Amino acid sequence: MQRILVHFLVDKTGEVIDERITEGLSEACDQEAIRLVQLIKDFTIGYQRGKPVIVEYSIPIQLRVVNQPVRLKSSEKPCYP
Repeated sequence: MQRILVHFLVDKTGEVIDERITEGLSEACDQEAIRLVQLIKDFTIGYQRGKPVIVEYSIPIQLRVVNQPVRLKSSEKPCYP
């Protein structure tokens, strides 16, 4: 198993912002991990003392790299280290 660690913020409206890779594998894998985090919708808003606040998160994304050919579009690059 390979792991990518994605760090991001959830703003006061529950939207994901400021995504970045803190432990990556390759450019293609890292970009896919960021894309997946951007798909997460509707986080619960964080509150402190009754007011909405920005909350930090880190999510590990585990990948199993298999040595099998995968059909890619001509514009796509494979995701492997």
